[in-house]
Amino acid sequence: MSEDRRRQALAAWHKALEEPDIRMDAEKQYEKLITMADDFKLQGIIDKDEWRRLMGEAVGYYAHAIER
Repeated sequence: MSEDRRRQALAAWHKALEEPDIRMDAEKQYEKLITMADDFKLQGIIDKDEWRRLMGEAVGYYAHAIER
């Protein structure tokens, strides 16, 4: 797997975290982040440790968003 592809995928994931679609509520954003992380892992773009880190970030974001 190329490092450039990995960097692009992670940049896209973080953009989805930081700049969600205007019509996207916290639950939809969380689902998108989880799906992206799963897809990256299945494609071999990230390993299980990176997947866990992304999942942790997504859970943390969602927990913070719903407690507002």
